[in-house]
Amino acid sequence: MKKNSNLEFSRFGIDVQPNVSVMTKSPEADILLLRRDTPQWTAMQRAHLPDGIRDSKASHILIEFKQTESFNEKALTQAVGYDYFYKQAKKLLHTEVQTVLLIG
Repeated sequence: MKKNSNLEFSRFGIDVQPNVSVMTKSPEADILLLRRDTPQWTAMQRAHLPDGIRDSKASHILIEFKQTESFNEKALTQAVGYDYFYKQAKKLLHTEVQTVLLIG
């Protein structure tokens, strides 16, 4: 994600954090985190979010993007692992986190 894209999202109250650590110790996941500070996505935020995310009730969205890989067991296992360890490290409920696997 380009630096000016981060500014675009922050104008609407969406905190974008690239390369988020999903565990208290390494390894660090190469994922993107979208986190909202509002109780729900606002209409302005929703207008800038893609399908599948704009209707999410979760306040933390983990996006694992595989540009050079096809969908495979390894990619799915990594995304599930990131989801699990992020929730554990941040002490979040299942409903507070949505993990998305994007294949490019």
